[in-house]
Amino acid sequence: MKRIFKILTKIILGLLVLVVLFMLSSYWYITTEWKKFYTEDEIMSFVKEIDKAPKLSDTFYGVYNKLHNNDRHKSITSIYSAAFWNEIIMDNHQYQTSWFVRAASFFPKKKGMSDYADFKLAWGLEKFTTPEKCFDFAMSVENKQMMSYDTTLNDVTQINDTTEILE
Repeated sequence: MKRIFKILTKIILGLLVLVVLFMLSSYWYITTEWKKFYTEDEIMSFVKEIDKAPKLSDTFYGVYNKLHNNDRHKSITSIYSAAFWNEIIMDNHQYQTSWFVRAASFFPKKKGMSDYADFKLAWGLEKFTTPEKCFDFAMSVENKQMMSYDTTLNDVTQINDTTEILE
């Protein structure tokens, strides 16, 4: 009986080690796949464009943080590991995207990047910039796009009134 318990323990530990190794190698593969499509210089040119985005008002940040649980400070890993836990383990479906992915959606994709192109580029962006800068960039670009359709909207970088932000 003792021998069977030892064998089962070794099998379970071996399987656990294999699962951990699989997860680590998958993480490494996902986080470095952008290198197949972009050079570091190309990523840096995107980062320069992101860094040029105007900083939003402190009032805007305060209201946004209260409404969206401070998600503009989160990395891709923290968002999607939490999503994995919530959706797979807890069966609680809450959609949340990373600001790196939102920023990546505004840049051109390379040929052959058909599956999850924004995610692949986002991992490259995460190496060289912050989620806060990607938030500023994505909000500015989205605001410019909305302003082109509706001229009554205010520029998001100029809003300081809380009621304007909530509208």
